[in-house]
Amino acid sequence: MPKVKILGPASSNSGRDFPRKFLVPLIFVGAFSFLAILGIIFYRLGSQVLKEESTLFKVERFSGEVEVYKVRQKSWSRLTRSDVQNIRLNRHDRLRTAQGADVDLKVEGLLNLRLKPLSELEIRKPAKGEALNLNLIRGASLGVTNDGFLGHELVIETNEVMMKTKGASFLVETVPLPSPVLGALDGSIDVFQKGSKKAVHVDSLYSVTPISQTDGKLLLEPTRVTYQAWRALNEARDLIVETKEEEKKQIDLRTRSGNFFDYVFDEGTFFKPNAGYAVRKF
Repeated sequence: MPKVKILGPASSNSGRDFPRKFLVPLIFVGAFSFLAILGIIFYRLGSQVLKEESTLFKVERFSGEVEVYKVRQKSWSRLTRSDVQNIRLNRHDRLRTAQGADVDLKVEGLLNLRLKPLSELEIRKPAKGEALNLNLIRGASLGVTNDGFLGHELVIETNEVMMKTKGASFLVETVPLPSPVLGALDGSIDVFQKGSKKAVHVDSLYSVTPISQTDGKLLLEPTRVTYQAWRALNEARDLIVETKEEEKKQIDLRTRSGNFFDYVFDEGTFFKPNAGYAVRKF
């Protein structure tokens, strides 16, 4: 009688061995993918934190009665000397100044700002493509963008208009001032009526005063600044701070002569060919 070989148990073991060959590689791939996803998440969160930290406003100086509203505390408090260089303003925080008071703000490497008397300013969340977004609730503000602002955009909104700039020394005024002005001392700004995409371009030493019309639209027509408006704009130069390295580049024209088209002689005036007249008090 012929012998019959039973293969059932052997084939069963072979079926169980098949997934074991791939178990270790699958575990390795799964663990690697999980760690990679965690890395991406933490990187994005870290980048967002760094971005927010880099656009925080800090108080440089103030004069008179200035109050700050912190969203986390949901209350107003009076600014003190110990707050200078220490307090940081986040999204939706606000500052307001009393009669005769002002405050200077700074975003390191990007912007210097001065809030004038009887004014109120809110820090807003920047939209895509913006570096900074502010809401001037009332009053007036002067500002100067720095060299590090190149490639960014600043937006300041008022109750009537919106100003955008990629680099300028500027003045923004709003109600309750009788004739609000938006102007540029250096660089240029674009002014929009709220809800409109049509921009009015304002070059340096020009300004616009929004004038209400019967159809509800605003007349925005750039005009050359008057002497009084120039003096108001020129206060923005007070926000420019020269570093020691920049001061070394300044040229004292009393000790050096040159071509008239390269240097403009004026006793006691310092001039930098790449940046115009330097800020220097005598």
